[in-house]
Formats: sequence, structure tokens, C-alpha cells
Amino acid sequence: MILILKDFIGYLFLFLWICNVKLLNCQIDSVGKWNLLMNCDIYLSKNLLTTQNINLGLDDLVSHHKLGELSVNTAIVTAEYTEDRVRFSGGLGVGSYFLKNLSNEPVGFRNVFQCYGGVQLFNSKSLWLDAGIMPSHIGYESAISMDQPTLTRSLVSDFSPYYEAGLKLSGKYKRISASVLQLNGWQRIWRKQNDAGLHLGSQLNYQGDKLFLNYSGYYGGINQEVELERRIFHNIYGVYSVSEHMKIWLLFDFGHDDVGVNAKDWWGSAAVIQYKINDLFGVSGRFERFKDLDNRIIISSGSSADLTGFSLNVDYSFSEKVLIRAEVKQLSSTKPIFYNQQSLTFTSSSILAIGSIAWKITN
Repeated sequence: MILILKDFIGYLFLFLWICNVKLLNCQIDSVGKWNLLMNCDIYLSKNLLTTQNINLGLDDLVSHHKLGELSVNTAIVTAEYTEDRVRFSGGLGVGSYFLKNLSNEPVGFRNVFQCYGGVQLFNSKSLWLDAGIMPSHIGYESAISMDQPTLTRSLVSDFSPYYEAGLKLSGKYKRISASVLQLNGWQRIWRKQNDAGLHLGSQLNYQGDKLFLNYSGYYGGINQEVELERRIFHNIYGVYSVSEHMKIWLLFDFGHDDVGVNAKDWWGSAAVIQYKINDLFGVSGRFERFKDLDNRIIISSGSSADLTGFSLNVDYSFSEKVLIRAEVKQLSSTKPIFYNQQSLTFTSSSILAIGSIAWKITN
């Protein structure tokens, strides 16, 4: 953890130097505006099925995945610039999320959270063209835990892209927003030279007074070494604000892979209820399912994955900038797919307790 914090401090000073330290001195010009945002999430996770701090879970999970040690999930510094027809956002980060989820990227990109810029087209306030490394257009969850209804991410979130790279054309008309994307691949920053295929994304959402609906899609390659492997993916979710204190999330994912002459499918779903008791305390619960019988997404198990999960969260808002959370998370499978490092065997159940303190600071 000390090494991670040292890296974070180094990236922080580098990032402030790149931004000319204008953010700290509040030197904002008359045309545009800079904004600096810092997020950090420190967590401790305990395996409740053993007395020792051993791993008992899925190696494919990328969020809050370390057990038995105080760890940084994400420590991110983001600088944003906006003016009438131009915008930019660049962020660097460290933590266990970056070590796990960006391990397949080139070394120079493994600490990039996002880095993209956009311009307005045709003097239209609602039509934008963005290019660069962007947050994924799929799903309602992001890598920043403090912005999510639960401490850990759902299975459908961890098993779909957190980020993407490419071009994005987006527009908005009244309560409807839409976008189309040309991407470098399924959660991939660096496109390999032998990959000449199309990787397309789409998104359509509706924002009502209490209801938000979203559809996101992906079509493109998944294995850049094998041209015949193509993926079609659909993500649908809705958020309903029952009252000032209660929200409900419903989500469904469906994926279809063409692998040579074979077709392989998987699907996942999640339901989350969040209730804020008062300004200080809140609770949330999640039920989720994930079925991947052909191991297209859950690769580490080596066996057909049919998962059911439950989690319960308690939140304490220490201040507007600091959130303390605790979660108990249980996952079960119809087959033994959770690896037990102590017995060197697989089991069909996993129960974890996670505690976290996260904060968000902005100028």
C-alpha cells in the first residue's frame, strides 16, 4: 500500500505540473474553466469462510478484489476544462483496480483513467464529437465507488467494459440522448496492428422526472488474433426514484459470441435498492445473477459459471466529501468455481465482508 501511495503522490505532482498549477491558484481565464477532482477509495476485505486471510473468489473480478490487506482500490486525479465549444478531461490513477483491469494494456497506459477531448459541431449545443480514452458507455456503474449505490461493483459491471477508446458522436433532444461510437475493441485502449475490424458502440437513453432508461450496445471483435470471433452485446437498465430517500436500479445484460461456426451466449442481471435514512446513514441491498456456461467472460473458473449473489450495504456520510461504507457479499454457484488457496480446491460459495472509506475533493 505504501508503494501505491508513493506512486499516487508522484502522479499527483506530475498532473498538477501538466495543468500548469492553474487549478490550485484558481487562475481561470474569461473563456473557459478548469476543474480539479480527486477521488480515493481505501478498503479492507475479509474472507468469512476461513480464519486465514486467503483468497476465495473469482480471479476475473477487478474491483475491490484484494483480501486480507489494507488496499487502495482507486486513487484518481482528474483535470477537466470546459468552454463554449470545447471540453477536455484527463485523469491518472493508481490502485488495485488499475493493477488488475489495465494489466493487458501497454505499460504507458496502465495508469490512465481517462483522457479525451471534444468539440461541438455545427454551433449546436447538443451535438458533440469526442475522441480519446473515455468511460465505458455500457452500464450504470463506474470505477469510482463513492458514486455507486453499493460499495462493490455488480457482476455484470465487473464483467463488462469500464473504459473504452475511440470516437464518440453524441447528441441530445429534449429528454432523449443518443450516441454512436467507433472503438478500438472490447475494453481496449491499444488496437493491435493486425486488427482491421470494426468495433461499434451505441447508446440511447431517456431522462424523465423520476425514471431514467438506458440501452447500450456493442458489436465487434473480441479476440484480435482470431478474425472469426465477433461479439454482439446488449445492456439495458433503468433507475427509478421512488421518493427523495429511495431509488431502485434494474439491469440486464446479454452477450452473444460467434466463435467460428459456433455461437455462445451469456447473460447477467442485477436489482439494487438504496434507501437513505437521513443525511448521515443509508442502506442498500443487491440481488444479482450471472450465467456463463461456456466461460466466455468468467475464464478463471475452468467450469461452467451459474452465479447467484446477494449483498447488504450500510453507509455513513462523515461529510459531503467523505463516505464510510461496509458490505457483506455472498456469491454461490451451481458448480464449484471459487478457488480456495488454503485447501487448493474449488468450492461453490464465497462470503466476504468489506469495509471502505472514500472521499472526493474538488475545487
